[in-house]
Amino acid sequence: MVWRRGLLVLLAAPLSRPCCAFVQASFGAARERAVIARHGSDSASEGRAFAIEQLCMVEDTDMFGHMYHGNYIKWLARASQKCLGHDTVLIGVDALRYRNAAVLGDNMVISGTFSEDAQAWQCSVVDARNEKRVFVTASVLLGTASSDAGASALAGKVESVPQSAQYFDMVAYGDELGADGALSPSSVINYMERTRTLSLGPPEEGLYRLHKQGTDIVISRISDLRLDHTVRIAPGAELEVVNSGSANRRTVSVRQRVYVKAPDEVSGRRLIAHATVELLCIDGATKKLSAFPDWILERLHVISSI
Repeated sequence: MVWRRGLLVLLAAPLSRPCCAFVQASFGAARERAVIARHGSDSASEGRAFAIEQLCMVEDTDMFGHMYHGNYIKWLARASQKCLGHDTVLIGVDALRYRNAAVLGDNMVISGTFSEDAQAWQCSVVDARNEKRVFVTASVLLGTASSDAGASALAGKVESVPQSAQYFDMVAYGDELGADGALSPSSVINYMERTRTLSLGPPEEGLYRLHKQGTDIVISRISDLRLDHTVRIAPGAELEVVNSGSANRRTVSVRQRVYVKAPDEVSGRRLIAHATVELLCIDGATKKLSAFPDWILERLHVISSI
């Protein structure tokens, strides 16, 4: 998924086909068996290959009918749970590359191969009707709810934050938490995307201005996503998202960190997630790469590394 003339939504395109008529039928057992037959086994014990089909429905999409970034992560987490059991948790993404935007009504196949120890998964999300149309490819790290695998990557970790960093206060709501009380991976991605959009300022000064200039800012890649699933968060907990950016030629990289604030000032805050998001600027008319407008770099507090 990419951003539409801003940092929140995608390239606008008219919906080419209705989706409501076949929503229920798409999730039948016969359909899933057919998908597994084409793409692999539905059991981790049979070749470590796996594939399920997922329909992009209206609640998965933005006002333009394009799927939110966080939903790709959510579907990858669901697919790993279906294959390896519901004790499985997604604790990291080494690299996730966005290649095409899924739109309302798209049928997608989530498939991949697990490592022998079931702690890693090379996977992709493709169009069920045209497998050459790839939405994302990813290298995913997995753990179990009973392990501290997620915490080990972040335990005691202190990231150096430049003075130019931006700070955003957030509140965790109950529907953003998993059954175990930890933040879900998709919620973390949503927090990060929300703060990048907030960096642009009010809509008339940010998203609308981009729209008038004919500029699209798109996500090309998310890397080094790590989550500490051992931290339990109560609804209403205060969070802090800290962003810092750098520019290299025509790419902008935003390092994003999510902290949970301690109820007392002595304990400070705890790092519970981080990721690096790479952005590209596209000319809306030619669809070619272009330089980022200076005002965008200023709003994102980007430091040039050229």
